[in-house]
Amino acid sequence: PSIQKLDAPLKVRGLHRPIETCALVGNAGHLSLKEHGKYIDRHDFVVRFNNKLTTPYKRHVGEKTSLRVVNHRHSLATCCRGNFPEAKAGRTDTGVLIWYPAAQSQIKAQCKQKFPNNPFYIMPRSVTTGVADRMRLLRRDAQRLGLSPFGAWKQLSSGAHTLLYYVSLCRSVSLYGFTTYSSSSKGGGDHYDAVLSKGKTGYTVRAGSGDRWHDFKGEHLVWRLLHASGKVNVCSM
Repeated sequence: PSIQKLDAPLKVRGLHRPIETCALVGNAGHLSLKEHGKYIDRHDFVVRFNNKLTTPYKRHVGEKTSLRVVNHRHSLATCCRGNFPEAKAGRTDTGVLIWYPAAQSQIKAQCKQKFPNNPFYIMPRSVTTGVADRMRLLRRDAQRLGLSPFGAWKQLSSGAHTLLYYVSLCRSVSLYGFTTYSSSSKGGGDHYDAVLSKGKTGYTVRAGSGDRWHDFKGEHLVWRLLHASGKVNVCSM
C-alpha cells in the first residue's frame, strides 16, 4: 500500500515537472570503490547533496549536477560564504534546493544576491510533511515484510526527503552513495572525498552528524523495499 501512495506527486514550485531518468548521488564513502561517474552523468537529471566537490573525483561520482539539495549548515555555506562549486565554475544551469525549514526565504534571498544567474528553490512545509507521511507508511510495510531493525527518528535526512519527492516525478530513479556511514571493509569513511583524497579505501573518518536525528539504518531498509518494488534502482551499496 505504501508504494501505491508514491504515485501522487508532491510539488516544489519551479521543480514540479516530469523527468525521464534521474540519478540521486549521496556522499557515502563506498562510492570510492567503483568508477560510477560515466553512468551517473548519462542521466537526464542529477541531484547531489550539500557542497561536495565532484571534479577531483569525477571518475567515481561524475560531474553533471542539475540540482544541489542543501541542509541548514550547507545552505549557509552556499548562500552566505559562496561555497557553490558549479556557480563558482561559471555554471548557471545548476540549481539549489533549500531543504532545511528554518529561515528559507532569507537564505534564498542571500543566494540570489550572491549568485543571481542560478535558480534557487525552497522545499515547502507541505512537501516535508507529505514525505514524512510517506516514510511512516513505508516503514510500516517494510516491518510487516520482516525488514529490521528500525530505530527512532526525529527528522528524515535530506536524502530521504529528496528521494521520496523525486520518486513520483522521475520515470527511472538511480541511487548512488545512499547507504549509511560505510565501514572500512565497505570503502571506508563516511564521505567519498574523505576516502579518495587520502588515496586509500581503508581510510575511516568519524561520522560528523545526524545519528541523533536520523534513522539511517531504517532509511536504508526502506530503500531496499523501493528497490525490490522497482520504484528505484540501487546502483551502489
